[in-house]
This record gives sequence, structure tokens and C-alpha cells, in this order.
Amino acid sequence: MKHNKEYSYIAGFLDGDGCIHLGKKRSASKIEVAVTDFEPIQFIADHFNKKMRMKYERNSPFNVKPRYRTACSGFDLIPHLKGLLPFLVEKRNNSFAILKQYNAYEFSPYLQHNREEFFAWLAGFSEAEGHFGARKRKTSKSKRTTSSGKKIYDYTETSYQLVNTNESLINYVLCKLRDYGITKKMKYNTLNRYTKTCPITKKTITRKPIYRIFLGGGDALFLYKEIYPFMKIKRKKDKIIESIKLSKEKKYKHKRLKEALTHYEAQ
Repeated sequence: MKHNKEYSYIAGFLDGDGCIHLGKKRSASKIEVAVTDFEPIQFIADHFNKKMRMKYERNSPFNVKPRYRTACSGFDLIPHLKGLLPFLVEKRNNSFAILKQYNAYEFSPYLQHNREEFFAWLAGFSEAEGHFGARKRKTSKSKRTTSSGKKIYDYTETSYQLVNTNESLINYVLCKLRDYGITKKMKYNTLNRYTKTCPITKKTITRKPIYRIFLGGGDALFLYKEIYPFMKIKRKKDKIIESIKLSKEKKYKHKRLKEALTHYEAQ
């Protein structure tokens, strides 16, 4: 259902970049999301029938873009939380607790997305936590013994990365990508916990371990085919279009990439 896909996308975006806050009082509990891309905020605001606001961080020492924000609180939360609960992963517990505050909890299945609902969720989560890369590069490679000994050629680098500090969530995504035939790779990279000093504020920042999924070539294009229809952010959708275009121009195509490109022949 269209409504379920909308809630799936919003749940994915909230799992990545949103806040579902459980207040000590019912009136303090809320859903809030604020990012520098207006498209998902406008979509969420329209869905919640709320306003979208733009805020400039005038006193920030960093050169930051304006942030777009929308929020929902009070009794208005209840129908939306009920709609979101079946699709939320990381923020599910707080949603459950807020519904209990209002004595409005009803049984809801957990991690029971169908295919379209999962990829709608992943589209939202990827726009919040993911990176889409596409670039054409030049390199040299030994071909045969000649006067120069080198051959210059172009190749395309297409990549998708998803990062998060929640290891179980990343494992869930990997298992679903395997089950749906997007990739056979079941490994991810772990960036260990570290500390650093901010050069501007001079404060010490401690980072949690980060878990990263990386897909390239044909695997990335198979994924793009599934999540593109649900995506909202134009600059990230443009990266996907650029990836497809550059992959079509690639002279040397692996079997997996050729198979993926058959889905884009008419584009």
C-alpha cells in the first residue's frame, strides 16, 4: 500500500537522522527531524500535516548550511507513531514507550517488511546515513613493452556506502540485501572507536565504533534500481543517474555490471 511505503520511508529517515524523544511528561514527547536537505523534511511535514521551518546557525563557528526542521508532538503523535511502529528499527523502543504513555499501544509486528516496504525504508535510511559516489577516473596500466610501456584508459568508479554505529542494524540490512539477491557479500568494515580534538572548539570528541557497508559496480546498480523510486533528495538521485551514465560508458565491464545494466537499457 502507498501509505505503508510512505511510513516505511519516513521510518528509515527517522532511524538514520531523526529524533523520537520520550519526555518525562506526555506533552514533552515528540518526533523531530532537522537536516540541511529540504526535500525529505517537506515530505515528512506534509505527511504529518505540520509546517517546515528553516533555521540559520548564525553563531556557529562552522560554515554550516541552513537546516530545515519539522516536529510533531502531543496527541497528534499517536496515529503517526502507530503507522511508523511496524517499520522502525533503531527508534522503535522510544516509539513503543511513547504509545504506552498515552495508553495507545497496540501489537505491532517487528522487522516484517515486505520487499517494497524494506526498500522504501532503506531509501530513507540511505538518504540519512548513506553516501552515493560516481566518478570517472584516469589511470595507467602496463599493456606491453613499447616505447612508453603504458596505456592510458578511463574507468568508472561507482560506489554506495552505508554507515552507522548500530551493529545489529547493519547486520539486518546486510541479511536483507543477501536475501533479495542484491549482493552476495556478507562482510562490512569496522572503524574502531577513537578520539580527536576539534580544531575550532578545541573540545575532545569521542567517536563510537562505526560499521560500514560498501557496494560497488553491479551490486550498487542493483540496489539503486530498488531504492531510487522512493528517494526524495535531488542531489543524491542525481548521483545515481550519473553512476548509471558512467557505467554505460565503461569499456571493460564485469559480468555482474553487465547484468545490472540490462535493467537500464531503455534509460
